[in-house]
Amino acid sequence: MTFDELCEWLLDPPVGTLHARVRWSGSAEHTWYIMGGQYPWGPGPRVAAPEGGEEGGDESVLELWRDGQRLRVEVNGQLRYLSDGQRSWMFRTGSAVSQLGSTHGPGYTGDANWLVNRPPAGDWSVRGDAADGTVEEDACTGRPAWKVTVGDVVAWFDRETRYTLALGFAGATYREELVDAEFGMPLDAGLFTWVGPTMSPQEHLRQEKAEKAAAARRRMRTHVASDLSPVPVTLDLTPILVPVHDDVTGEFSAYGEGFSLNRTRRADRPGETAVDEPSSELHRWSTPDFDWELTVENLVSVDRAGMEILWEQLHPSVPVDRYSRYRPEQ
Repeated sequence: MTFDELCEWLLDPPVGTLHARVRWSGSAEHTWYIMGGQYPWGPGPRVAAPEGGEEGGDESVLELWRDGQRLRVEVNGQLRYLSDGQRSWMFRTGSAVSQLGSTHGPGYTGDANWLVNRPPAGDWSVRGDAADGTVEEDACTGRPAWKVTVGDVVAWFDRETRYTLALGFAGATYREELVDAEFGMPLDAGLFTWVGPTMSPQEHLRQEKAEKAAAARRRMRTHVASDLSPVPVTLDLTPILVPVHDDVTGEFSAYGEGFSLNRTRRADRPGETAVDEPSSELHRWSTPDFDWELTVENLVSVDRAGMEILWEQLHPSVPVDRYSRYRPEQ
């Protein structure tokens, strides 16, 4: 088989089901670059801790079940990832609540990422990743395999099923491979779905940010100061740019250091304004003739007393209605 033929062969999905564990062995003088939680092609570092051990331990046990687009991954007996081919559920360490997402197939990222997922073979020839283009007949974990070097990665693919059997680095002893593998066995559909509590990705992010903020507050109160009350700040609302202004209608858009202020003619009902920056606070209100919006950036917060001072500057003694305040994560 040629290298190009192997790439084309790997574009088809693996044949049949798979149940296996992952074994790591050897060591590599290699640096892994993980961007945005995504592993580059090849064997990845072990980050799961052994059961009852410390992060980075060598005895973590990863077990996987796969049937077409359906996937289940457990680490140390704890569920980490599920996909029924349409939906996916991701589980954080120590949490029984899953994060629900959508997927066009397995979207697992983590230990043994490229043993679990299909290789990106469609990109190899385009990027010129083949070191020498040589495909060898070999054996791996007792099964006939195709062995190929792609960049600095050595891979073994099962000749019967197309599953990736093992990954290593050229010139290094580091290797991750499937062991105790069972191919073609019946797998119950219930393995690949979740009926327990679930949160959306947005809820997960809000919870994660809240937990990090709470941990930071506890650390500060324990080691620095027991009383951490809000500190008032002075906000300079002097504009440095007014790119939109209509002297007839009175409408304008003004921008300054860390804020924006907009005034439009009053509508019968206020519209919706998207806040793309999660660290921005948005205030919306109306006066008899205009609708107003103030966006404050960089997690600066303006309370009601501050807004009343601003209103007295912008439109003194003019009544205000339809006031609303958007705070990130609220």
